[in-house]
Amino acid sequence: MDNAKYDGYYLEKMKNDLLFIDRNMLGVTKPEFEENEILQDSMMFRLIQISPLYR
Repeated sequence: MDNAKYDGYYLEKMKNDLLFIDRNMLGVTKPEFEENEILQDSMMFRLIQISPLYR
């Protein structure tokens, strides 16, 4: 079985990560974000997951 990834896989992953960020940042103010280390870490993780796909 071939496990090669295809464009659709990466696009779906990017979409899901961006939707996660959107859902979890909705209504969060900048001061709230700056005070919440767990939220910062979670959002950065999702952004890092997406970033290699742009290279």
